[in-house]
Amino acid sequence: MALDDLLKRMTDGSGLQAEFHLEGDEPAMPAEWEESLLRVAQESLTNTIKHEKAKNFRATLAIAANEIQFRRGYLSRDARRRKIVSPQGREA
Repeated sequence: MALDDLLKRMTDGSGLQAEFHLEGDEPAMPAEWEESLLRVAQESLTNTIKHEKAKNFRATLAIAANEIQFRRGYLSRDARRRKIVSPQGREA
């Protein structure tokens, strides 16, 4: 899947471990949706690399009958800081 490939390319050599999880079946979505999803993931990962000093990044794509959710989170090198972001962009 393109999202998994993006995470691997962006974190190669960065010291950040990225994980991708797919919940549900691989989506059949319009190309413009997939492109938008990749841009959101890229921006989220870029911000994590630049500003959060994270050691782990996790992206989850959850597919349901009438809904697609993208969730992301990281664990900081300072293990006391952990952030999981809900699909609405709020910390969970």
